[in-house]
Amino acid sequence: MPYKRNPQTLEDRQRAAEAAIPLSERRLTSDELAVVLKVPLSWVYKQTSQRGPDAMPHFKCGKYCRFDLQQVLEWSANKAQVAHK
Repeated sequence: MPYKRNPQTLEDRQRAAEAAIPLSERRLTSDELAVVLKVPLSWVYKQTSQRGPDAMPHFKCGKYCRFDLQQVLEWSANKAQVAHK
């Protein structure tokens, strides 16, 4: 009997693996962060290009940016507090 491959594609397996990890524990891509924050992708890119203590928290994986959602939400809350003072 010939070997049968699993019918799932690589993308299907990646989606299943991502679904198994809670959003708060995942490292988000720029696209995913823009969707979660409901902002344009260009805004995320602009925030990551800024430097200094007020810069959006992110880290690089080669040429790609990844985000810890909890850190970004805390950063956003701090920015909102400063803006309202």
